[in-house]
Amino acid sequence: MLAGLVPAGVVARELVADLRLQGDDSGLSPDEAAVVAAAVPRRRRQFAAGRRLAREALVDLGRAPVPILPGARGAPTWPVGVVGSVTHCDGYVAAALGEASRWRALGIDAEPAAALPPTVLARIASATERTWLAERSAARPEVAWDRLLFCVKEAVFKAWFPVHGTSPGFRGAEVRLDDGDGFVATVTDGSSASVVRAEVPGRWVQARGLLVCAAWS
Repeated sequence: MLAGLVPAGVVARELVADLRLQGDDSGLSPDEAAVVAAAVPRRRRQFAAGRRLAREALVDLGRAPVPILPGARGAPTWPVGVVGSVTHCDGYVAAALGEASRWRALGIDAEPAAALPPTVLARIASATERTWLAERSAARPEVAWDRLLFCVKEAVFKAWFPVHGTSPGFRGAEVRLDDGDGFVATVTDGSSASVVRAEVPGRWVQARGLLVCAAWS
């Protein structure tokens, strides 16, 4: 799924599996294991699977499979010259990595293809977004459009934060979908004296009961 979403040259690795029933946290470095030492087993398995996929992607890029520790706001810290993102939800883990000489940041997110609670939708969607959500839900009810909006914004934030060091919040990103699998998010970050506006593109897919999104800048 993910390989069809990321730009050419980005290495995508994914695992579709129920990590509640399989997998373990072996293979973590001591420092990585310490990060999730107090976590529940499911979280440790997801963390370990994400790190394993990320190291495989590093090797594909010709880099050493080094430990990947969390940095600011929990985002992975990548080797110099590499950008990337890791995501997981029940039944899915993925990593996407690329060369920093070609991209400033990458963001991926995965969610179950199920409707959002109405209270969450009201918090994350603008009036314009709610309009197109209603239109698309009527035309293609098999797609979890509201959850897709959430997934898109999560991926966009992951592609935004490493560049700008701030989080615009859900209302700080206005999402537009094209007629295919593409989207563009216009991000407005008013946390500083000067408002930063940028467009972050990406792609999405709904398959196998999952929504997966990729964004880049």
